[in-house]
Amino acid sequence: RIVVAGDAKTGKSSLILTAATDTYPPNVPPVLPPTRLPDDIYPDKVPVTIIDTSSSPENRGKLVEELKKADAVVLTYACDKPATLDRLSTFWLPELRRLEVR
Repeated sequence: RIVVAGDAKTGKSSLILTAATDTYPPNVPPVLPPTRLPDDIYPDKVPVTIIDTSSSPENRGKLVEELKKADAVVLTYACDKPATLDRLSTFWLPELRRLEVR
């Protein structure tokens, strides 16, 4: 169970769809439902589900819940928005520590 988190408009949903379909989608919904990667991606056929998250404040509870259940977390930033890279160290990593996400 991999949770993808980060600031708004950093490509979380696009990253997930590209990983799942091996193509870059032209139209991406704001938040995807849980997405299972094809079983043949890994030699051991380990099932992988990727969880998309919303960055909006009204979905904060769901984000926290998903982060706490994660086996791994992928944090995103936008190359054209340097502030989103800065927020990885000023907000997201401290937030993961505060929530005791390992």
